[in-house]
Parts: sequence; structure tokens; C-alpha cells
Amino acid sequence: MSLSSKAWDRFLNILLRSDMARVNRVEWLTDVLYPFLSITELEQLATEPPHRFLSVKVLNHIANQEIRRHTELLAIGSAGSSLTGCVGTWVGIPTELAQYSVNILLLIQKLAYLYGWDDFFTYGAVTTETRARFTFLMGSMLGIREADELLRSACTLYQGQVSITPMRYLGKESPIDKVIAEISKRLLILSAKGGITAWIGRKAPLIGVTLGATSSYLLVKPSLVRLKVLLRDLMQE
Repeated sequence: MSLSSKAWDRFLNILLRSDMARVNRVEWLTDVLYPFLSITELEQLATEPPHRFLSVKVLNHIANQEIRRHTELLAIGSAGSSLTGCVGTWVGIPTELAQYSVNILLLIQKLAYLYGWDDFFTYGAVTTETRARFTFLMGSMLGIREADELLRSACTLYQGQVSITPMRYLGKESPIDKVIAEISKRLLILSAKGGITAWIGRKAPLIGVTLGATSSYLLVKPSLVRLKVLLRDLMQE
């Protein structure tokens, strides 16, 4: 079972309606890069990419910290769901699925901004391009070849900043339907895992907690590292 492109768009719109799933590019970069940059350099982040001022080694270090943080948040959240032994919902979406998706959307933005991408939102609005970026970056994170290929063809270096040509999100030439179908399968597996660990949590709370946290960590960490490597490589191409 997989989502249609319209259903996927609705899913993203529901999540992105909340500030919890959004990262203010300039504010976040300023906060995280404050220890490394001068005031003058920080002020330039509104129009300049971080790699104008920092080495790839430093950017990788910050990216690894964010990956570790979000992986731990996902593991803790999964353990909590298993401990309560229930599958709740958030804005109509199963809690663990919503939590996973929000954390992934946040990390996608953070890593993209760190490696030179411009703002995902147009004056705060979610556009077709916004959904395209999230869809193909999540697809690439999950190892979907078509998403990788489209991202590489869409990204070019322009005056040191990653410039994105409009992605083929819609139309006959777009791989969007296949990418969404593959993402849906992964999310379905995640939803099933949440239900299973919640059931185990009702029967044996400690086992449920351990299983929930461990499985989330093992499922998520490699994907996040893969996303970091892709974004780093796109920046350097």
C-alpha cells in the first residue's frame, strides 16, 4: 500500500503547518555557528553559505552532533510510546510516525542549511518546491535511487551556494510517484513497528522500551548518515 502524490502532499502540509517541523535558516545557523564565526561573518549568513567561512571538517562535526541528537530523540520517543503501551495520534497521524516524520523534516532542513542550501520556504509559505525538496531528500535518505539521481541533476554550485533548479516534482518526467511509493512502504513499516512495540509494552514494559529504543536507533541512524554524505557531496561537486 502506498500514498498517492496528493495524499503525500496533504501529509506534508499537515506536518509543516506546525512550527515544530520548521527550522528558521538564519536563526538556526547563527545559533549553531556562533562559536566558530565572527559577528561580521554571522551577519553574512543571510546571503552566504556556511562553507564560505568554515571547513568541511567543521561542518561534518556539527552535522554529526545533530544526527546524534535527533537519533537519540527518536529513540527516547519510541521508548516512551512502548512504555505507555499505546498508539496515540497527533493531528490524526500515529504518534510514532508523526514524531519520526517531524524529526526527519527538522534534520533535513538543518543538514541542508549547513551544507549550503537556501531557505526551503518562500516567505514562510509551503510551496511545490518546498514539498519537492523534502520528498526527494527523504527519498535519498532512504536509499531510493531515483531521488538521488534527481537531486544530483538539480543541484549546481552557484557562487559557492548550492543553487537548486526547480525540481521535476510533477508531470510525466518526474519520478515522484515511485519515490513516494517507496517512502510510503518505509513509513508503513515504521507504523507497524510502533504498533508491535506498543503491544509488547502493554505485556512487558521493560522489553517494550528496550525494543522500541533499539529498533528506532538501528533503523534511523544509517539513513541520517547517508543523507549527510549526500548533502556534503552535493556541496563539493
